[in-house]
Amino acid sequence: MTHVVTAPLIAVAVSGEWRQLLTGAPVPSGVKSADLDRLEREGYIEKVSTPEPDRDDEQDNTGDVKPPAKSGPGSAKGAWREYAESVGVSVDESAERDDIIKAIAAAGKPTE
Repeated sequence: MTHVVTAPLIAVAVSGEWRQLLTGAPVPSGVKSADLDRLEREGYIEKVSTPEPDRDDEQDNTGDVKPPAKSGPGSAKGAWREYAESVGVSVDESAERDDIIKAIAAAGKPTE
C-alpha cells in the first residue's frame, strides 16, 4: 500500500526535510506513520494499492524520475536517498550524500 495526495497541497517531513506535494503525488517513504495516519484521517491523503511490477518491467526503468540537484536547493542527502530508493538502489542508512550519488552511478542509474 502507498498513499497519494488528495489535497491541493500538503507539506510533509521526509528524513528531516520538508517536502511540498501536490494533488496526485505519491507520499514518499520516510514519512512517519503518525503523520500518515493524521493526514489520512483529515482527508489530505488516501491509501492506494500498487500492483506488483512484472519482472520484465524492472529492467532499468526510471520513468520520469529525475535526479535531484547536486548543489543548491533540493540537493540534500534526504533528496538523494529518496531518489536512490525510487530507482531501486539501496544505500546504507549511514551513507553520506556523495556516497549515495556514487552508489546510484555505480548501479548505472542517472545522476545528472
